[in-house]
Amino acid sequence: MGKGNSTTDNFFAVQKEKSRVKTLIVTEFFKAYFPIINAQFKQDIWYIDLFCGPGYYDDGSASTPIKLLDTIDAFKDDAVRNRLKIVFNDHNKEYIEKLRQYVKTHPVYSRLKYQPQIRNLKASEINLSEYTKGNHPIFSFVDPWGYKDVSVSQVWDLVKNQGSDCVLFFNSDRILQDISKPSNEEDFRKIFGNLFDDAKAIQMDSSMSQRRKAEAFLKLFSQNLYLTVKEEYDNRFKLFVLPFYVEADDKEKTSHYIVFISKAHKAIQEMRKAMIKQGNSISAELGYDSKDDMQISLLNRDDDSSNSIIQTIKAIFSKHPQCYDKKYTVAKLSELMDRYEMSTTYKVLPYSLAEVKSAVELLHQRGCVKVVLPEGRRVNKLITYDRELYITRKIEEI
Repeated sequence: MGKGNSTTDNFFAVQKEKSRVKTLIVTEFFKAYFPIINAQFKQDIWYIDLFCGPGYYDDGSASTPIKLLDTIDAFKDDAVRNRLKIVFNDHNKEYIEKLRQYVKTHPVYSRLKYQPQIRNLKASEINLSEYTKGNHPIFSFVDPWGYKDVSVSQVWDLVKNQGSDCVLFFNSDRILQDISKPSNEEDFRKIFGNLFDDAKAIQMDSSMSQRRKAEAFLKLFSQNLYLTVKEEYDNRFKLFVLPFYVEADDKEKTSHYIVFISKAHKAIQEMRKAMIKQGNSISAELGYDSKDDMQISLLNRDDDSSNSIIQTIKAIFSKHPQCYDKKYTVAKLSELMDRYEMSTTYKVLPYSLAEVKSAVELLHQRGCVKVVLPEGRRVNKLITYDRELYITRKIEEI
């Protein structure tokens, strides 16, 4: 349901752990995203929040809109403030009236070249072509209470422009509750498309845990998005989907995913950094569990990450032997792996560039990497982030 419905009346009473983590991840990405986009593109930049809420929780905690403004206020120069166009929307009129006052009294308000647009519509009623015309970069935040007014077509509209990325809060818990209700079929077909019957079958499968059902729902949404873009644009776009699961509120299940969607692998790398910083999972997924006090870092991530990365590289090169003839950097190898994962599992891998680099170093020790060294120059380190290298066929012996 959208935030304009009565079921959300107490949502903004106290900031819950999943909301806190979600806002931290999004605002952490803001800090990297806006300066990069500002440097790369000449057009003005849109920020669009389709379900913005009132700006503050009743306990005084700032929600994403205010945190966004705080981030923009903290930039040292006016470059981003002079080019950023902000749209805050929510169907709940009371929320919008509160947010309008908070925005006008925020310290950054007078420093913005463009006053924020504050709208009171259903997300599905907003004409996104107002913002997508001119091929402006768009950063969008889609955070519904449940699943109403969310669709694959809407998400693609938000990311199809150059430099555009979207964060979607995917509520698997609400989907699990409602997908079998005939009255909601139209809503779910907008999310799952031709895979809707598969989604219904997942809900009915008593052998699957709620956690596995949540993963399966997300995979079907991502698959529908991936195949829709592939069919419509004939592989002219490379789509990447990076999920972050959230276990919170003392539930023994994954109730939500924070899903980052982009066409740019560099953006995926930046969001991975933000997710790793706020996560506490040491599994093969990025995530946060409020029942686990351990905060992860690159020093205590899954010890087997290098071997997992190596097995992925081995699988790719075994299936596509032409890859042996190409030169790679660590970043290009990471992108190759993520493109492979998107074509098979419809999501990218959780590993940072530092972890990919560690795996390449291990492969080099095993004789599976040939480094391209600069002629006539001594080097201190063989494996660096930007040095070119080949993967050799010896990897097939591992």
